[in-house]
Amino acid sequence: MLTVAGGVIGAAYGLLSKQRYTVTTEILINPANLQVVENDVYSQPGQIDSQILNARSKQRILTSGNVLARVVDELGLANDPEFFDPDQTASSSGAAASGGRSDPKLVAQKNLEQRVSVAADETSFVTTLAVSAETTGKAILISQAMVKAFQEELAKAE
Repeated sequence: MLTVAGGVIGAAYGLLSKQRYTVTTEILINPANLQVVENDVYSQPGQIDSQILNARSKQRILTSGNVLARVVDELGLANDPEFFDPDQTASSSGAAASGGRSDPKLVAQKNLEQRVSVAADETSFVTTLAVSAETTGKAILISQAMVKAFQEELAKAE
């Protein structure tokens, strides 16, 4: 009986839940002053560690508020019902009861942050960006916009 009930519940969930498509993008994050071959008789002990820290710091920029805000503005995600639903936002945050309104850009940015994940490869300087959306086209657009905003943010920082 439990097996049949589990199968029915699983099938119902599969039919009623919203589909999500995930796009992954691999990004090479160049560390500063990368030396493949030592040109000194005595190697610098902290060089590799500082390069890894530099690459991981750049990786954090990929999901920073500045990058996410640029993507929300560029793609107009504050007007997209997948990322900002005024009815659902007002009822879940209690803003309707207090008479206030949630900022659509901030809500869209928070929802985008929940659908983005970053994973670093431990043996290289490659970072994998995963973006989920209801359609494949939207996931691809968001991924491309995030990479572009990330590159602009790095250029601005340097």
